[in-house]
Amino acid sequence: MDHRNELLAIVKDGKWLKIITARGTLTITLEEAESIADGNYPTGIKDSPLMENIPFKVVYKQILKILKKTSRGDKEEQEKQIVAYRTRFTFEGYHYDEFMDSVDGKLKFIKYKDGEILGDIESVTTLDPDEPDKNVIVKPAPQIAQTKTDRIFEEDELDFVKFPPRPVPYGSLKELYVGVKRFVHKYVEVKEEDEVLVVLWIMKAVLSDALRDTSFPFIHVIAPFGHGKSRLLLVMTEITPYGFYLINIGSAPLKRVSQLYSPTLYVDEKANMDSDTAAIINAKFNKNSVVLNADNEVQRDVNSIIGYKIFGPLALANRTPFKDDAIESKAFQISQDFQLTRKDVPRKIKGEKLDKFENAAREIRGQLLQFRIDYRDKINDIESSGFIEKFEEYLEPRLYEILSFFEDLIELIPGIRKEIFELLKWQIKRNVEVAIETPNGIVASTFLNILENTDSEHIISYVTGGQEYRGILLANIYAEIGVNYAKQTGKILQSLGIHTDRPRIAQKDEDGNEKMKRVIVARIPDAQKINELKARYDLKYIEDELLPR
Repeated sequence: MDHRNELLAIVKDGKWLKIITARGTLTITLEEAESIADGNYPTGIKDSPLMENIPFKVVYKQILKILKKTSRGDKEEQEKQIVAYRTRFTFEGYHYDEFMDSVDGKLKFIKYKDGEILGDIESVTTLDPDEPDKNVIVKPAPQIAQTKTDRIFEEDELDFVKFPPRPVPYGSLKELYVGVKRFVHKYVEVKEEDEVLVVLWIMKAVLSDALRDTSFPFIHVIAPFGHGKSRLLLVMTEITPYGFYLINIGSAPLKRVSQLYSPTLYVDEKANMDSDTAAIINAKFNKNSVVLNADNEVQRDVNSIIGYKIFGPLALANRTPFKDDAIESKAFQISQDFQLTRKDVPRKIKGEKLDKFENAAREIRGQLLQFRIDYRDKINDIESSGFIEKFEEYLEPRLYEILSFFEDLIELIPGIRKEIFELLKWQIKRNVEVAIETPNGIVASTFLNILENTDSEHIISYVTGGQEYRGILLANIYAEIGVNYAKQTGKILQSLGIHTDRPRIAQKDEDGNEKMKRVIVARIPDAQKINELKARYDLKYIEDELLPR
C-alpha cells in the first residue's frame, strides 16, 4: 500500500466540513470541527485511513481558520438584520397571529386575510425602512421565562402568556358564546349577568387591536377575601388568547410586556392606587393615550422620546373600589360580594381536573382565534340596529359610552338580546352602587340625602354677592360623613360642580343672643345639576326614573 498522504483542502459545505486528502474525502460535522478547534482529536477522525500520516496540527490550523471565517461571516450577516418580536401584526395587507403548533411545539404565525387562512409561517422578512441594506425579521414573541434557561427543563415550563393553539372551528357564533359561557359557569360562581359580561368582553378583547373605537372599558372585580376574585381572573386568563395574569400593575416591565405581547391583562389584588397605575389604566382605556419613556435607540444614536401604546383590554380585581370614581366610570363592575352557595363549582382544580380544565381552555382559545380570523376584517363594518339607543336618554355620556361597547356583538348574535338587556340594566345599577362607595360618592350621596329632607334644619338661606341662595352647612355634612372626610369635602364638592360660599349669617349663642358668624355653605345647584348627581349617585332614582322597562 502507498503510505504517502497529504491534506489537499478543507471546505465548508453547509452544516458539514469536507476534509479532502490524497486518499479521499472525509466528511465531518460542524460539532466535530469545533471539537478539533478546541484542541481535541475525535477518535473516529484520527483513526480514519483517510487521515493517516496527516499531522493533527495541520488539520487544526485549517479548521480553525475556516471556523473563524464562518463566525465572522455569520456575525456580519447578523449585523445586517434586526429581529422584531410580535404576537400579532399586519404586513402588506395580510394579518399574522401567533399560535402554538401542537405538532412540533413551535410558536408560529397563522397568515390570513378577509377570513381566509393562507397557511402558517415561522417568520416574515422585510427591509429596514431606515437602513435599506439591512433586513427586519419578524418572529413570534417567545414565551416569558423566569430565566433564559427555563425553557430547557420540562419541570420548569410555565405558560405565562396564553398563546392560542391552531385555529379550532366553533360552529355558529351562538354556539361559541354558549360554549364559553358554559365553561365560565362550570369553574366560577358569579351572577348570570356577569357570566354574560365576561363572555362578551373576552370576545371583544380578541378583536381589540382591530377595533376602530376610541375606548376599551376595563373590568373591575370587587369582592371580599375568599369570594373567588382570583378564580374568576384565572378562568378568564386561561380562555383568552394572549391572556396574561399578573400581580401589581405598576411594575416597570409592564410597558415592555404590553409593547411586545399586546396581551389582555388580568391584574389580581391591584393594591394601592398610584399615579403610574392611573396613567396605565387611562392609557388602556383611551386609544389616544400613550405612556412616554426616554430612549436612545429609536433614531440611531440620537436621544428620543418613545411612546408605549398600551391601549387594550384590562381586568382588575380588588376588595374595594378605586378612590377616584372617574376611573370607576371607565369600567364594567363585577360584584362577588354575596354568599357562595353552588356545590358544583370545584373548590380546588388539580390533577385530572386541572388537565381537563387546561385542555378545554386551550380549545376555547383556538376557537376564539378562529373567531378573530373570521371577523378581523369586518367587525368595524357592522351597522347598529339601534338596540342600545333606548338607554341613551337616561344615562350620562360616559356610562352610555361604556354600555354601547357591545353594540356590534348584539347584531352578530341577535339571539342573546334579552340577556344583554338584563346585563345593561344590571351594570347601570352596579355602576351607581360602586360610585357611592368612593369618596366622591359618599359626599355626593350625603349632600343629596340632606337635600331630599325638605324639612331639614341643615338647609339655610343666605345672601352673597347681592344674590340670594339656599345651601347646606358643611359642618352638617361633616357630621354625617365623619371627620375622615372633613378636609376633603370642600374639594370634592368643587369637583362635583357644587360651589361653596362663606357668608355671614345670624346664629344664636348659648345665651340665646344672635351674633353674626361666618360659615361655609354648599350652595344648592339648579334642578338639572341635581338630576345629574342623582343619575350618578342615587340608586333609588336610577331604579325609579331611569332604567328602561
